This record gives sequence, C-alpha cells and structure tokens, in this order.
Amino acid sequence: MQLNLLDDIQVKNKIAELDNQIKILQPYVLEVYQKTPRGREQSIFSLHAIIGSFNNQYMDSIRLQFSTAEGFIEKWKEGFYNKIQELINSKKFYPHNNYGNEYWSSQYTLLKLMKEDIKFNNYVNSFLQRTFYREYKARTRHKPIDNVWELWFGNQLCYGLFITPILENGTWRTDKSELRRANYNYWTIDHVLKAGLIIPESNKLRKFSDVHELLDFYDDILKRSSCSEYERQIMERYVAFVGNYPQPQLLPFLIPELRFGGKDKKHLYRLDFAILNPYTMKFTGVEISPSSSHMSIAKAINKTQTVLNQELRIKWEREMDKRNKYWEEYNITVLTFTDLMLQNIDECFNKVQELLLIKAQDILLDNRNAQTKLDSIIL
Repeated sequence: MQLNLLDDIQVKNKIAELDNQIKILQPYVLEVYQKTPRGREQSIFSLHAIIGSFNNQYMDSIRLQFSTAEGFIEKWKEGFYNKIQELINSKKFYPHNNYGNEYWSSQYTLLKLMKEDIKFNNYVNSFLQRTFYREYKARTRHKPIDNVWELWFGNQLCYGLFITPILENGTWRTDKSELRRANYNYWTIDHVLKAGLIIPESNKLRKFSDVHELLDFYDDILKRSSCSEYERQIMERYVAFVGNYPQPQLLPFLIPELRFGGKDKKHLYRLDFAILNPYTMKFTGVEISPSSSHMSIAKAINKTQTVLNQELRIKWEREMDKRNKYWEEYNITVLTFTDLMLQNIDECFNKVQELLLIKAQDILLDNRNAQTKLDSIIL
C-alpha cells in the first residue's frame, strides 16, 4: 500500500488545528492534573514531560516508520502498556506511602486520568498527534536496517558513505540522533552531496558543490580505478544517465565495489555495484561475472578432470558464499551479468537503470490495539 503523504502546508495546518485544541483544553487539564499527588503545584510543562519524555522508551522511534498519527499513538500506547507491566511486576506502579506522603508514579497518574476523564484522554491524544506532525517527515520515512547506516566501498581507494556521519575521537560513526532528520533520501546523489564521502586515512569528508562535480569525481577517480572494462562501461553510462536526468539528486548513487568487511585493506568480498533504493528499501547488488575471470582455472590443460572439478567447486562455493553473506548482512540480492549478457552492455545498463528508477511503495506498520490492553489494567 502506498502512503498518501501530506504536503508541508497540510502538515502546518494540522499542527495549527491541534495547537488550538490543546489550548482550549489546557486550563481544565491542568486543574485536573494538579489535584493528583503527582501534579500538586506542578505546571503544564510537568504533564507534557510525562507524556512526551518517554517516547524513545515506549518505542524505537529511530527505526520505526509510521504511516499515520493513529499508528504513532497506537505504538506509544503499546510501549506505555509494556512499561506499566514492568512497573507492576517490580511493585512500583501503584500508589504507596513515601515518608508520610502519598506517592503516584508518572505512569499511574497518566493512566488513571486517561481512563477516568474523557477530556484528559483527548488532550493526551491531541498532544501525541502534534508530536507526530511536528516531525512528520522523519516519522513517515523508511527506516533502514542498522547494517546499511555505514557503508565502505572502493577497490584500492576506500570511501565511506554514512547516513549521518560524525567524527568522534578520531573515529567516524553514524549520529543516531539525526538519522530520522537527515534532509536527504538515503544513498542517493543528494545524500552524497549533503553528507559527503569519508576519506578514512585523513579523517576528512570529501564534499561536492554540485552534481557536476560529483559526476566528474565518479568519472575521473572511481571509474579510472576500476580494473574491469565492463565496470567502466557501466559507470560511463551511469554518469551520462545522471547528468541528463531532470532531478538527478533523487537518483540512487550507484555504489562501486561495495565492501564486505569494512574499510580494511584485507576485506572479505566486494560487490561490483550496489543500488540501495531509499524509496522501496530494496537493495540490489550487480555482479559482472564473465567466466574468464570468475570461473577460469589456471593451467587447466595440465590437470585431471577430478582436480578441475574440485577447483571449480571451490570457486562456485566462494561465489555463492559471497552472495549469501551480502544477503544475510545487508538484505542485498544480486543480479549477475554473464558472458552472453555482457555482449550487449547497453542492455545490461538498461537493467541497472530500471533499478535506479524504481519508486516507493510503503510498508505500513502493523499496529495492535494497545488501547484494549490499557483498559484492562485495574487501578
């Protein structure tokens, strides 16, 4: 199912509408809250902290994608319920005497008021909806698996493509706090332009001022460093395709020589190319596999059939292990161009181009009815 995403004006209008609802209910809600042991002499900001400060505890907001505000609230309530169960099991949920004063936990206070006061419950829902819409783009975007946050590629020269790179104590890592807020589609031309490429030896970012400068780098540095004529022909066509595309920033970056095993010189494998589509989260590797380089046996004329079969088996197993490992680690499936296919390099690139142009179909979050669970808790 494809998401019907709101535009900026629609989101702004939703926030304004919710601001108004919250403003109308706020005096009543504050009065109700201040009558509880938890809210005595507290401000509305104290209540807002109780509702909003546990978002990251109640759900994995970095990795989860939401299609609607209702889905976001459902997941929040599910996490709220799980936290209450944890507190019940540790005997910290229900009211108790604390040095002569009655003590209510934050969760007990919130649940009791939500269950017993419809206006208060509506206020909490409006507050959570506003929270969702204030970070609408971040909350509705696809969330990638952890292993593709940080990619290293290149044959002799190695470069890093991180989603939100940050240098900390001499080591590059992904800034998780900015992951959802990155103002580009992951692994696209725009991603490379805005985040840059990591040069590990110097702890510097290689930045590009525009698409043309990036394509010059791709053509002059990345393409020239390839040892395969077939790879260079694919890269040449990619540069021309991106250069002529109306909105090149939206296209996936065709990653050459994606490494398995990181930036170390002695890494396990490399994929000739990788396309990570941010709109579908479909990851595809491209292997250029002529038999002359992938299945040839040295000095075959001097070897028996048994030895030849054994060496071919070893090569075959290595090729399959390579594909399996990229699938297990990155969810990458591999498209292979054989000798016959490589006789028409234009047709090979057409297949690459199809992968570059695939658009998004969203996967909706499968929500459960957490409200029913919350209603079942006896206060």
